[in-house]
Formats: sequence, C-alpha cells, structure tokens
Amino acid sequence: MIFLLMFTLSRLTHSELFTSSLKLCHLLNMELEKLNSLEDLTHEANLNDKFSSMIQKIRQELPKYYFNQPSYPIDDCLDEDSRISRFVTNPVNAYMLIYRFNSVWPELQSVAQAHGNPEIANYSEFLALSPNELKGARDAFYRLQVFYMLEPVHLSDGTLSPEWKSISKSWTIIPKGLTPTDMYEIGRIAFGYKDNESSKAWMLTALKHIQKHDIKNDELVFDILDHLSWSE
Repeated sequence: MIFLLMFTLSRLTHSELFTSSLKLCHLLNMELEKLNSLEDLTHEANLNDKFSSMIQKIRQELPKYYFNQPSYPIDDCLDEDSRISRFVTNPVNAYMLIYRFNSVWPELQSVAQAHGNPEIANYSEFLALSPNELKGARDAFYRLQVFYMLEPVHLSDGTLSPEWKSISKSWTIIPKGLTPTDMYEIGRIAFGYKDNESSKAWMLTALKHIQKHDIKNDELVFDILDHLSWSE
C-alpha cells in the first residue's frame, strides 16, 4: 500500500474524485468487467479494425495472464493483498487507469458511434474524467519525485528506485510505463513551479526514451529541446 499512499498524499490538493485506493480499485473493477463484456461482443458483432485494435491495446495494459478471472468481487477492493488492489497501488498503474478513462475509453465510444453501432457505443460508455484529473495525476508524479528524491527514469517505469525495484516487481505487474509525452508534461509542470532541475531531469528522461526506442515524433522532440534550452 505504500506505493499508492505516496501517490495519494501527493494529490491531496487536486480533485478529490480519485484520491483513495478504494475508489481507484472500484474504477479498475468496473473497467475489467466492461472490458471482458466488450471482448465477448466483438466476437459477435461486425466491428471495424480500429475498435478491435483499441480493445486489444486496453487488454495489453490489463493482461489476461494476470487478470484471469471473468469478474472480481467488489470486496476484493477491501483486501489490500488482492490482485486488483495490489495492481492499482502502483503509481504508474494508477496513472494509466486515470489516463484510459480520460482519453482511451471516450475515444473508443466515439469510434463505436461513428461505426453506426449504438449498442456497442452505449455499452462502452464510461464516466469521462475532466482534464484536471490527468493534470493532477501528472502533478502527483512531480511531487513524488521531489518529496522522495526519486529519479524520473525509475519513477516512470513504476520501479520507483533501484532499492525498491525488487519489491515493486514482486508486489504487482507494471504492464506499461509512462510515455515520453507523459514525461514531457510532468517536466512542464516542474518548469511551471520554476524547478528547472526537475524539469530538465524529466525532459532528458523523455528524450532518452525516444532515442532508445527509436520513436518518430519530431514535434515532441522539438518541444523537449525547447524546454531544455530554457531549463539550463
């Protein structure tokens, strides 16, 4: 629970909708239930490739080898050692959960509506979060980094630090780390707080990630380099 406690404490000044492990766990439980149902529907309905591809991408972040039950009792959220509770207590997993509800699920619904399948569109309808929720989550990562003196490279992949790496990996899985865009946005938040050192650290981590994985995003690279020039 220490992971989410760190994440939660750093978000107390932002929106209160997702400031507890219980609420995050309930959200994850609902997402898993909807995802399982939509996967069943995709086998029955004639859906376009984009919709199916988006479902698959969500599943990659909630892999079946880990979430291998058709459903999880809501009471599992009261057990800190349950699989879904452990998963959502990692800050990166909690962030990705908020990101999916903020961006991915609304887009999925739009794709279903455009495809002319209102039944699927309604079935995939979710609570849309305000942009402030995502900004608050990014702000939380900045506060975590500063308060616990963590390196962005370890914070962004969910291991938190070399000392915490083995504990983080044994506690739960971390299917997807922060993207370079996430790191860049956190760096911008640090820059807004006039914390040039932290801003530079996040920007450099984003840039190294882009170079290591050969990601083609010239606009993002330009923005990162621009902020780095101001962070010197």
